[in-house]
Amino acid sequence: MDSKDFENIYKSSNQTDTNTVSSKQEISNSRNEKIEKVNLTEDEELDRWYESEAGDPNIFVEYKNFTWQRSKSNETVNDTREGKGGFSFYYAIHVFDDPYSITLPDTGHEDQDNGKRVNTIGLAPGQAKTLVVTNADLDDDGKLRIISAILADSTNKSKLYDTYWKNRKIKSKFPPIQKLKDSLNNETFFVIRKAKGEKFDPTSYAKVVSRLDFDSAPIGDYAIYNGQPVFIQNFGSKSKCESIQKMVKYELNHFGIGKDW
Repeated sequence: MDSKDFENIYKSSNQTDTNTVSSKQEISNSRNEKIEKVNLTEDEELDRWYESEAGDPNIFVEYKNFTWQRSKSNETVNDTREGKGGFSFYYAIHVFDDPYSITLPDTGHEDQDNGKRVNTIGLAPGQAKTLVVTNADLDDDGKLRIISAILADSTNKSKLYDTYWKNRKIKSKFPPIQKLKDSLNNETFFVIRKAKGEKFDPTSYAKVVSRLDFDSAPIGDYAIYNGQPVFIQNFGSKSKCESIQKMVKYELNHFGIGKDW
């Protein structure tokens, strides 16, 4: 594969970059919706990951660069059907923290919900969960509307699941150029987990390391750390990686499955 081939693959898988979505101070009322702005500390947000939220179910919550109807988030918390549910939209939005997340058209629903409706697929912070979040980019206020969230695996939403992991294997070998330059300057940090097969051990706590902490240069999603293979789940600034490390610990402790290295 030459550089031009990779550039085409990389460009097509990054048509929607949610990290550059702008957020306006004033909320448009053009949709005649009741909107409630929510500001939370990191710990307060974690407490809402698996809990229904009190208040008017018809309110549209506005949090960070996202908005959603409170009732839909609560339904996802309470939905225990196989392959779905058990978490709120406060949890689901972290699919956008995955640098390898991909966004694809939601076939048949592209023009619904006042914006282009798409599916964003990526890894959740803690366990080995691949999430599919259906969202729409709202032109009038610059927020992303979260419509639904569901777990994906080899049987449920399997095509999107397979697409994500195939795409990740390609992109992990060719990280964004600026990130690569930063990592060579030791400015990029990595969130690593114990490796298990082709992915990571879902019970493993996370560590935050710099490039110099590895025994050798990372290859794709993998590296050697203190003589053992590790899976690189995420990368970025030290503060971002430490925040993900905290989220991983919270989630694993919530289910009572976290294990130290």
